[in-house]
Amino acid sequence: MTVKGYVRMKKTYTAIFSAAIAALALSAASCASTGSTVSQDSSSGTSLATKNTYATKLGDFDPISLPDIMSLGCSFNKLNPRELTKNYLVPRTNKIEIYYREGVNSMCLILPESTRHAILDSIEKFRDGLDEGTLVDEKPTEKNAFATGSCDVWWGVMSPSMGAELAKMCINCKFMDDKAYFVLRVPSAQSTKPKGEWSPYTEIYFSPSQLDSLAELLDQEKLQGLVQQKIDKAMAY
Repeated sequence: MTVKGYVRMKKTYTAIFSAAIAALALSAASCASTGSTVSQDSSSGTSLATKNTYATKLGDFDPISLPDIMSLGCSFNKLNPRELTKNYLVPRTNKIEIYYREGVNSMCLILPESTRHAILDSIEKFRDGLDEGTLVDEKPTEKNAFATGSCDVWWGVMSPSMGAELAKMCINCKFMDDKAYFVLRVPSAQSTKPKGEWSPYTEIYFSPSQLDSLAELLDQEKLQGLVQQKIDKAMAY
């Protein structure tokens, strides 16, 4: 091979190699800009998390008060009315805070969007099972849950002052007096702040007639609409 031929061949291979590197770089940039890579964050923690990614911020606004809803609590194996009157959307974190009392404790559950979607999906499964008569009267466990998710749980006697981050939430059906109820269960979890404490086991029950209000409270389009109203008001010229 002549010197000129060798130089020409070297230039050709160099060009091919450079083009391949550029194509790989372009592909990586495309994935980064479209979000097609799988990412995990504090808002991911349910059985649906591997299928979806969720916004971690809706807007730079203070918490927005949400409508009151009715639920039920259980004391000494008897259901009692529990009105959830302190419900908030926190736009800066895209999370919902629900405050209520459980025995001597003031409680707060903080639900990320992924867990809210798991609850909404479970509501449909519960309704289908109710209509078809396929719900089974058995002790609620993680294994027979409609779905599991994560939430932050805060508690304290006077106010929620201790917290466990990314505590497990199990979404189950539970029978009381031969009637099926939809129940959100948060097993005891070790506290993040301060260390060494354990959260109280907590349950929130919903009758079939109360589920419409719960679904509306968690509906992401409605929540984003509340934030959009504030944006429109702020940007009006």
